[in-house]
Amino acid sequence: MKNPGRVKSIFIEKLFGLYDHRIELKEERVTILHGPNGVGKTTLFKLVDGVLRGDFKVCGDVPFLKLEIGFEGGMLSVHREGIAEPRWRKEERPIVMRWDGDGDVREHRFGGDLPSSLNKVEERLENLWRSVWGPPEDIAFVKPEWYSSIDATFIGIERLLHFSEPDRQDRVLVEKAVDLRASSMKALIEASLARYGTESEQQERSLPLRLASSSRQLLPVEEIRSRLEDLDRERKRLQALDLLEGDVGPSFDPATIPSDPVTEAVLSLHVLDTHTKLSIFADFAHRLEIFRDALNSKFLDKKIRISRELGLVVTSINGDVLDLAGLSSGEQHELVLLFDLLFQTPANTLVLIDEPELSMHPSWKRNFLRDVLEVAAVAKIDVILATHSVQIVNGRHDLMVALAGDQH
Repeated sequence: MKNPGRVKSIFIEKLFGLYDHRIELKEERVTILHGPNGVGKTTLFKLVDGVLRGDFKVCGDVPFLKLEIGFEGGMLSVHREGIAEPRWRKEERPIVMRWDGDGDVREHRFGGDLPSSLNKVEERLENLWRSVWGPPEDIAFVKPEWYSSIDATFIGIERLLHFSEPDRQDRVLVEKAVDLRASSMKALIEASLARYGTESEQQERSLPLRLASSSRQLLPVEEIRSRLEDLDRERKRLQALDLLEGDVGPSFDPATIPSDPVTEAVLSLHVLDTHTKLSIFADFAHRLEIFRDALNSKFLDKKIRISRELGLVVTSINGDVLDLAGLSSGEQHELVLLFDLLFQTPANTLVLIDEPELSMHPSWKRNFLRDVLEVAAVAKIDVILATHSVQIVNGRHDLMVALAGDQH
């Protein structure tokens, strides 16, 4: 199956045996759900998330007739076979999962004893389970190959906790998610620097041949001067993100470059090579700036900076380094959410965020949608927010989709 592309629509029929909901996702990649309590916003998120990740246990926990998820390349549907009216009881009937796109029709059918992927907590508690009750049932479900490229991420209030591997069978260590994000950031920086180093080595090895080549590109001296100034600004930008060493920079004034063929040949190659090397950081640096600036606009008495040594560093207004785990609950929520969306979510993933206003200061709520719109555009992800907060919406009624309480 070809990559199905972006999710474009979601339709559920007879949720709880009562409600039909249709969601057409907005072109700006952010859609806001609103509606009265009890119409199934969170439940719908869990269903969509479970189906797209291959965790179908939720399909047996909640009554519904049919779920359809429309992609750019086709339609994925899930329903219980042979049921006309969903009920609040366990249905021992097969689930049918069907993909229909461009004449490519696939079906996967499995029985009423629903498979389920172990959730993160259960997975980390496996050793404890074995020590007390013996081996758990093998309930793991592997996605069929034909929809392995489909994915979703459900972000609820549990996003702050990460359950690490237990060091004893009767104990689970809980680490703060912010510390793990700092470690992940350090790894991302190291990977970018490694790519930069590889490109530099390749350019150095091929430099003599390229200088001697008659087909090398020659730039006018005025363009060389302009590009050197641009590269100097880009270096300073990358230095502020700790992606380049602070003493890296031009050793001469671009305005003093002599106009002669040899100088033009050497500097033409230099500016073109340097542009190629620095371009390695382009997308990553843009995401880093969005991440840093969004957080620093919210933190009142502290600042966050990027560090190649530590990943993330928080300092007080006096310059003292603070413990990341000492951030407030709201600050940790914001840091983890932005990090995950910018750096850990593949393009075209459907991200489902339930009540983002929790643990958020009122002033943060007004800027939250602005930040998510920018993140979604850069990361090329689609986001659906479920919220009751008019401050989160902040006047963007054009992005809203109502889940009405009308029964059918």
